[in-house]
Amino acid sequence: AVYHELFDEAVARYNARQTRQDRCIGNYYEKIRSGKQEKPFHELILQIGSKDDCGAETLEGGKSLTGIRIRHNDTGEAETLAVTGMFVAVGQQPENEAFAQWTALDGNGYIISDERCLTDTPGIFAAGDCRTKAIRQVVTAAADGASAALAACRYLDRT
Repeated sequence: AVYHELFDEAVARYNARQTRQDRCIGNYYEKIRSGKQEKPFHELILQIGSKDDCGAETLEGGKSLTGIRIRHNDTGEAETLAVTGMFVAVGQQPENEAFAQWTALDGNGYIISDERCLTDTPGIFAAGDCRTKAIRQVVTAAADGASAALAACRYLDRT
């Protein structure tokens, strides 16, 4: 029940921000129930607040997670959300400024590289979420690591 309430609130907030009706989410639960996708499960990602309006204070439970205590920054109110699992997102802001003296960064601070993880500086390779790319997921970061390692081996063979 808590998950439905939280998700319904998140959907309502999302719909309220939309300026076009075709971008609003209708009955999402019915869409999932009646969907004919081949996937054996559905993934729902729910963000509870943002770094500016809500923060996690503590994780509750012994050896297994039973809840997350959060505090609303605008009201100071704290509450515990009953959860048994969570994914931690570290954010979308790269911390690459230290590398700007050696290789080019794009306007958002990501290292510019191609699909082989080569940068504009020979011998410097960028792999994972620090580089400019369309998808930021663990699986693509792992693939970048393999590409960068092979590119580095080729570079070392030539030098």
